[in-house]
Amino acid sequence: MTVKKVLQGLIVTLALCLSATSGRAQGYRVFVMGGISTLADFRAFTERYNNYNSRYANGGKGTFGVEMPFYKIFGLEVSYGVGSNNLEVTNLSTNPTTTIAYPMRANRFSGDIVGHIPGVWRGMRFYGVVGLEYDLFDPTSAAQSKAKTEGFAFAPSATLSSDSKPGFNAGGGIDYKVASKVDLRLDVRDHMFGSPTFGLPYSATSFSSAYFPISGSGRGLEYSLGLVYRFGK
Repeated sequence: MTVKKVLQGLIVTLALCLSATSGRAQGYRVFVMGGISTLADFRAFTERYNNYNSRYANGGKGTFGVEMPFYKIFGLEVSYGVGSNNLEVTNLSTNPTTTIAYPMRANRFSGDIVGHIPGVWRGMRFYGVVGLEYDLFDPTSAAQSKAKTEGFAFAPSATLSSDSKPGFNAGGGIDYKVASKVDLRLDVRDHMFGSPTFGLPYSATSFSSAYFPISGSGRGLEYSLGLVYRFGK
């Protein structure tokens, strides 16, 4: 399933939820956020007696979604986020070291439980969140072209493909009332997921074939600021 189809499905689902409950949408929240995404997944590896490391550059992130109340102070949040965190592979055996950056899109589909602290303090309401997510790491056409022409680590040419990983997240934030139905939201979340390998095998299948000998999990810390529209009171 492509990112476009999944995103279209999410948009349709959100639209149906809102339209079906427009007359009884008390407590629903629709939000749009933007911020900074850090992706911590540093790896060191060796190929053909050369030492390499890989890391991800910080990038921007945009998120939108909806929260549906289901019990007192709790709600179910469904969201989609997309941003860029370029993969950087450095050859440590050259002097000076050489780095190739592969532009990547990081897509996230998330379903979370939100708990709001009762009461408001100086216009602010605090909340915590925890949930599961589906992360899709998608090399851009520029990344695919660069891998073909400049290679990947030791391999002179490589084919990169999208890689999906399950994950989970936890965090919290503050909603600050700025209008009768609009809040300013500050959100911080910690995401954990399996390390993507972009379709490359763990070990070489031939002498010149591309491979990416890493495993484990990655972590992403996101700081976002945005607006929330509250249905009902």
